[in-house]
Amino acid sequence: AQFKFRDTTNNYTATFTANRNGEVLITGLAGDRIYEITEIKAPNGYIIDRRVHKVDLRGQGGKTYTLVLNNQAQKGAIKIVKQDGYTKQRLAGAQFKFRDTTNNYTATFTANRNGEVLITGLAGDRIYEITEIKAPNGYIIDRRVHKVDLRGQGGKTYTLVLNNQAQKGAIKIIKQDTDTRKRLAGAKFRFRDTTNNYTATFTANGNGEVLIPGLSSDRIYEITEIQAPTGYALDSRVHRIDLRGQGTKTYTLVLNNKANYGAIRIIKQDVETKARLAGAVFEWKDTTNGYTQRVTTGWDGTVTISGLSVNRVYEIREVQAPAGYSRNTTPTRVSLTQNHAGQTIAIVRENRKIPVYNPPPPTYWPGYIPPVTYYNPPVYYNPPKYYYRGCVMVIVVVCW
Repeated sequence: AQFKFRDTTNNYTATFTANRNGEVLITGLAGDRIYEITEIKAPNGYIIDRRVHKVDLRGQGGKTYTLVLNNQAQKGAIKIVKQDGYTKQRLAGAQFKFRDTTNNYTATFTANRNGEVLITGLAGDRIYEITEIKAPNGYIIDRRVHKVDLRGQGGKTYTLVLNNQAQKGAIKIIKQDTDTRKRLAGAKFRFRDTTNNYTATFTANGNGEVLIPGLSSDRIYEITEIQAPTGYALDSRVHRIDLRGQGTKTYTLVLNNKANYGAIRIIKQDVETKARLAGAVFEWKDTTNGYTQRVTTGWDGTVTISGLSVNRVYEIREVQAPAGYSRNTTPTRVSLTQNHAGQTIAIVRENRKIPVYNPPPPTYWPGYIPPVTYYNPPVYYNPPKYYYRGCVMVIVVVCW
């Protein structure tokens, strides 16, 4: 503090400054007069006392007159701003411990929705401590003790900007078949950070997985499929992943793809005449998931099996032949590749007709009179056929 000294008798003036002990000693003063002391500069952090203090040394008899002057500390404030260390986005919810180092008074404050704390009415003659005791969601706590010296601030508001580093999370993408849950390799994804617009491309590995680590947990990310696995329809939707509040966890995003579809058309015909045959019953099987179903050829001798996923092998077996035909027991395996998506593969299955033997009428010698019978004549049957090199052998037994 600085003081103006004035001798009211001769109007002599001088300036004195308080030492480190807050004292000023003015000696050699005549004891027959009055002096004036006026503060012209307050101590740092204090309100100036502009009053004129009169000191009457008359009659003091050479004594030292002690003048005690009190100052009120200026009232300052501390404003805490909590923000993301990278984006500078304000962060709500952080909690701080406040301590007055002079009287050890403590209090707790919480950052508002704007990421701010305002602490007012603080004496401007001391040092305060600010310590973060709870970080915003998704951020790493800052455990440092921040000292704020309000001395000499003159009642101003001291702004303390505190940055937090976001916790690091991860995103795991799993790509699989909608029906079988089989993992699918080769899908490509576009990754976008919605905060800074950073983009990257990732490809699913042999297990149908993508792992994106080291992601800040204070933001939202977007995942978009830009190339489907071979044989599958593209999922063009934008998937938004919010890592805020997830901490260091790994967010798993499961994305299913439907396989592209093809069809198989079965044509049933006579092996010789090529005539189409109705009524043949087939059982088809998806060798990937074991699913089976039976179908029957229509009046035109055909049946179409549609909606078949490509990149799979199907097995066709005949379980019932058309009427009058022998069953073709040889299975047919059909492989639908990616190139067959949206197309129909035709397979021809031929059957051989079962031959019917009609024996000639009997021949009688002259004069023979056939006996009269009172029973039904025998019913001729169709004897079995034996195929040898494409020829037909018929065995006929004639009794005499």
